[in-house]
Amino acid sequence: MSKLTPILVATSLGAACLGADAPKPRAILLAVTSHDRLGDTGRSTGAYLSEVSHAYYVFTKAGYRVDFVSPKGGRVPLDGLKDQDADNQTFLADSTAQKGMNASLKASTVKPEGYAAIYYAGGHGVMWDFPEDSGLQALARGIYENGGAVGAVCHGPAGLVNLKLSDGSYLIKGHRIATFTNEEEAAVRLTQAVPFPLETRLAERGAVITKAPLFKPHVEQSGRLVTGQNPASAKGVAAALIKTLSIPEQTRSSAMNAITWPEAYLPGTTDNYASNEIIVKGLAATEVWKYLEDTRAWPKYYSNASEIRFRDGKGPQLRYGARFRFTTFGFPVEAEVTEFEAPTEGRPGRMAWHGWVEGDAEHRLDVHHAWLIEDLAGGRVRILTQETQNGKPARDLAVAKPNPMINAHQEWIEGLARAAAQKMTY
Repeated sequence: MSKLTPILVATSLGAACLGADAPKPRAILLAVTSHDRLGDTGRSTGAYLSEVSHAYYVFTKAGYRVDFVSPKGGRVPLDGLKDQDADNQTFLADSTAQKGMNASLKASTVKPEGYAAIYYAGGHGVMWDFPEDSGLQALARGIYENGGAVGAVCHGPAGLVNLKLSDGSYLIKGHRIATFTNEEEAAVRLTQAVPFPLETRLAERGAVITKAPLFKPHVEQSGRLVTGQNPASAKGVAAALIKTLSIPEQTRSSAMNAITWPEAYLPGTTDNYASNEIIVKGLAATEVWKYLEDTRAWPKYYSNASEIRFRDGKGPQLRYGARFRFTTFGFPVEAEVTEFEAPTEGRPGRMAWHGWVEGDAEHRLDVHHAWLIEDLAGGRVRILTQETQNGKPARDLAVAKPNPMINAHQEWIEGLARAAAQKMTY
């Protein structure tokens, strides 16, 4: 029998450092475009100057060497030269920076092992050469899977749209991403000039897009992935990358993830909310996951789930889009799985379902129940479940003392961990 050691959690900001790190690379790759024509407009383009210069000086002032890398190598075309702020002027007169920009490394010739992070600068040119460049993809994949960080700003996330990890999954899937928005593209009248709408393509790959008002700075950090919306966000992205790299790698690689919420069910805006979490030593996320995805196991370790039935002859395993029904808290709940991503190395398992109880205004109940199961450093696993509810039954549950949802969900997650530790049969 496996030893089960629950650890009480007071914060979801990260895990404690478990030991000293070996020396880490003190170099960052700054990825820039090789493309200099703006579609069929007859205009030139390239890497956007401030997205390069602002990040460059954040990196170098933090003590990192910066190497410029591009799809073709060699001289980098520039755009945004009219914006002559202090960093831009300094950069254009900086002999070291200009030497690098005039002789950028060809991505396919560079190895990822010597770098702590890769940062994709924008500029419209990247829309033509970043997405399909296998050299840049290999660098970012290698850096990320080695525990490093990936950053991108404005159109720079074009380098992420086709970036897959070694398991074949898109790096951005399930991550919160900021990028040059469709509205900003329309505002600069280039929607028809670019080969595809960047925001839309990222969302199609599974990214959760976040945004600020037009051209306002906005930085989004999702684990070791940091992105920014527009040129005004470049300095913030670079600073967030440096902060990420300053965290010891054992802690950084196990930094805790968060549940992604549909807007209508955002905690703090609904009638009821419950959050339960444990961290257990001696288990892996994949061991726990099997007892959550297979509903036959639920009644064996959780007393508040019964009469589980699937629509259309599916089940008993939960999958994306599965429709099922079960009884809980005395309610016959209809449910549909809206998120399903099994845990893999370096990526948490995510599951959520929308549930509802039909009825009039007195009895109608709508819920979003989400799960996150992830491996942490030191042979630990984190089990997090959160639920928001709307409707009069939810308001009644919210004022009940003790809160029945919190108590029941605690039984659920502890039973789930115990089932995995005991390798329960069902």
